[in-house]
Amino acid sequence: MTNSTTIRQELLKQISLIPDEKLSYVLEFIQKMNVTDQQTNENDEDVDDELLDMSASALQDYFTGKDKGISCQELKRQLLGENFV
Repeated sequence: MTNSTTIRQELLKQISLIPDEKLSYVLEFIQKMNVTDQQTNENDEDVDDELLDMSASALQDYFTGKDKGISCQELKRQLLGENFV
């Protein structure tokens, strides 16, 4: 199951919990979000689901302690080079 499928299922679950009398407000809100999203993200590229899954997996590994990450000093060295550390 891809990350986008999981998100879709969670959204549908949450929407099903909204009382019927509030659904029109939710729809209006989503439509406004969609218009804003289209205006601000015209140049955005789609990210492949596989890359999103890898990123989510890496973040989960970090949160669970499987991957300790790197130190701030090591990150600076990798980004800026030896001369800037």
